[in-house]
Amino acid sequence: MLIEVKHLSKRYGATLAVDDVSFCIEPGEILGLLGPNGAGKTTTIHMLLGLITPSTGEVRVFGQTFADHREEILQQMNFTSPYVSFPLRLTVMENLSIFARLYNVAEPRRRIGEMLELFGVEKLRNKPIARLSSGETTRVGLCTDVSSHRAVRSQSPAQFYKRSAASRRWRKCSCAWCGSRRYLDENPSNKSGDDAPCV
Repeated sequence: MLIEVKHLSKRYGATLAVDDVSFCIEPGEILGLLGPNGAGKTTTIHMLLGLITPSTGEVRVFGQTFADHREEILQQMNFTSPYVSFPLRLTVMENLSIFARLYNVAEPRRRIGEMLELFGVEKLRNKPIARLSSGETTRVGLCTDVSSHRAVRSQSPAQFYKRSAASRRWRKCSCAWCGSRRYLDENPSNKSGDDAPCV
């Protein structure tokens, strides 16, 4: 069990932002949180990341709680979001090299190359972040998982990268993904279903 959530709730004064949420994520699984604005998706992800403390309930990651094993858990997690930006003047390779140094990754160039190939952005390695599309930037964000994290969390990701790319990632490692989105298909013109999230 990579992630286990039991009776998770978050209250801000009289406002109940998250109400008694429970779920489990096994290695290789993908979980999508669906709901309209204000449903509590982002608040739930913030609790899973340990950024805010639940009012009630418990979150266990790798069988451990943030209260007792915060640093150990965070070293094995990755978070990406279209709302988190990279230094725009640096190239893709320069940005990912910073992450590799932060996580003390052995053979960083080889590992970064593997991630770029996995998510189909190897041709962008020398391109400045400022010149990437939003979809390309989100795929590069997934490449920051250079230290083989076991849990990956993403916010509103499905409209930015192909499900096939994500599927290749999960088949190659024993990680799990948890993401949020307003609707099952935010792109009415999508006829093939290639960009539909796995829920």
